Amino acid sequence: MNTVDRQQIRRFLELQYALEKTDDKPHHAWIASDVPTKGNFSPEAFVWPRQADELVSRVVELDGKGRNVWFCSSLMYGHARLHGNSVERRRLHLDIDGSTPDIDAKLTALHAWYVVTGRPGHLHAYIELDRSLPHKQYKDFEIALRDWINGTGPKIADDKVTSENLLRIPGTTNWMGTGKDYPPAPVTWDGAVSEYRWVPEELAAHIGLDLSVVPQATAQVASSAPIVAAPVSQVPQAIQYVLDNPKLKSDGTWDRSAMLATIVNAAASAGLTIGQTLGIALSRAELMTKGENWIRTDVPRLWTKFGGDSLGDEENRKQMQDEADTAALMGGQLDAFATKGSSPPAPTTPKVEYKMRTVSQMARPRKMKWLAQGRIPQSATTVLVGHESIGKSLFWVHLTAIVTNGWAAPYLGIQAGPKRHVIVVLNEEDFTSQTIPRLMAAGVDLDYVHPICADDEGNYSPTFPDDSAMQVIRNGVSEVNAALVVIDTWMNTLRGIDIKDPVKARNALQPWTNLAQEFATSVLLVTHTNRLNTKSTRDAMGGTSELRKAARSTLFAQLDEKKRLTVGVDKSNVAAATNAAVFEQFIATLTYDDGDTDAMPALRYIGDADKTAQEILECAVDAEDDAATEKRDCLQWVENILRKHGGSMLSKDLEYAGDAAGFSKNSIGRARRKLGVEGTKGPDGKWIATL
Repeated sequence: MNTVDRQQIRRFLELQYALEKTDDKPHHAWIASDVPTKGNFSPEAFVWPRQADELVSRVVELDGKGRNVWFCSSLMYGHARLHGNSVERRRLHLDIDGSTPDIDAKLTALHAWYVVTGRPGHLHAYIELDRSLPHKQYKDFEIALRDWINGTGPKIADDKVTSENLLRIPGTTNWMGTGKDYPPAPVTWDGAVSEYRWVPEELAAHIGLDLSVVPQATAQVASSAPIVAAPVSQVPQAIQYVLDNPKLKSDGTWDRSAMLATIVNAAASAGLTIGQTLGIALSRAELMTKGENWIRTDVPRLWTKFGGDSLGDEENRKQMQDEADTAALMGGQLDAFATKGSSPPAPTTPKVEYKMRTVSQMARPRKMKWLAQGRIPQSATTVLVGHESIGKSLFWVHLTAIVTNGWAAPYLGIQAGPKRHVIVVLNEEDFTSQTIPRLMAAGVDLDYVHPICADDEGNYSPTFPDDSAMQVIRNGVSEVNAALVVIDTWMNTLRGIDIKDPVKARNALQPWTNLAQEFATSVLLVTHTNRLNTKSTRDAMGGTSELRKAARSTLFAQLDEKKRLTVGVDKSNVAAATNAAVFEQFIATLTYDDGDTDAMPALRYIGDADKTAQEILECAVDAEDDAATEKRDCLQWVENILRKHGGSMLSKDLEYAGDAAGFSKNSIGRARRKLGVEGTKGPDGKWIATL
């Protein structure tokens, strides 16, 4: 069975990913697929709309192979499918597992339109809004809708209420029925979209959502109690500078939204608590004119974001961050300008006394220290680079298992020793459902792993530059004497930095180098390649060449000809390149606290390659070139032989002739599809290939 409808797939995705407003950030559209009988879930990302054609073609291809395909309900900033990375949208969704007449009546009252998922009684409903919602409020609405619908019975699962949910695509096939008591069926949509646009406040009243409730999760507070405003004995000068130099509208009044965001930024940088920040905001009459409830709602949201997404206008956002950073830097130097309107002094550089020295009279020489001999040095930054979705993250998880258990790993140059701590800054995947299970599958000692995030769910990892977040990391490294700090991925932690500029890229890397040197720890920055078809590991590194230049060591991850993960030294300032280590994936079965089981991938070392990372890349590029040449040759051969036989011949004869000519059955099949060769059954039951 195959009912794939390419045109409807394209129209539906264009509808879902239509933006209320655009910006200059790349947006990623995610799809995911699996084989019904195996459950091997595979996510993929495409830049939208630039790769829209490739995305649709991939959906059609996967469906044609009998794989289930879903789309992520929201576009994402960066490469991670996380709620906090979602691009705001004006559409809510409901994933309903079992429709009833009562539910149908509620959907009608909501003016919902829906997609029938192909499984009896299951559907995905959509509700249109007249404006987009912030991330936190979006999830509040989803939860309230779930509870309102579930009044008739638990038909919407608790984990299906966020903007990164995966939903069915009309025009594809629901293959879940394979081997079950219901058959595979098409995912259908009548093409209609509700013309009713809910005002969020009206919808909230309809489903019983109280929009006045203060958000509970903040960057410093992971508590269920409301935030209480706290007094400040003396307002730090950095914040006073912000208050004395307010952002004004054209009429001379405060730009209240911009000012609140700037105050929160400055307060976080100055080390105040969120309660103290709230107290300062509530004390300002200029802000109170917009309402106390607005302040109590926005301060936690801005605190969680550290001001990064507080303004819709990009120019204002950058200006706000620049002023907040300036105020924070001046925090210890502002005593001299307490009067309103005065200008802060320029930052001063500590005086350094230079003199000629004699090497024999300086500090004694010492041996280079390593976390992994010849691969990952101490007191330095190492970069792990590789293509997306090949298992790079599984490698640092494997490394973390070794470090936290004190295991010996001679293939990485690691000797047995005491258990050591690892600090992680992660933004590639959901922490509780993806990262923790992967850590468990690899055998990591979870007591020795410390994520930097905003709540117990692992949400809202910091972005940089952010002095406050970096100080949390520094304190953590010092407190547990961390042996390793992992940032996955480094590019996704950067906020408003053009790393194509070599100076800015170096400045973004410097805090991690300083951290490594100050605490004699190893810092591992994970990043992607740029997917150029190149034989040079240097040219393949994505983002900026400065990353490779600044790193003391660079590890290159790639798949070999047998699709096994290899990790080898690409560049090292202090060691020679060695042959790459080879790993294979295995599946570990996990049992959770509630008794549920799960299967998660992990790595095991199986030996060393006979090549370095550079040589493996060269062989892979050569193989791709050879494969491309073979495809072209096979395509031409199939066309020629069919024309020679009058445009058609028995399929088996075509395969036999292809084998004799040196072409595999798969190559023949690809060429047939490319040429549009049809297969029909003849009167004698034999298949005929017709051009």
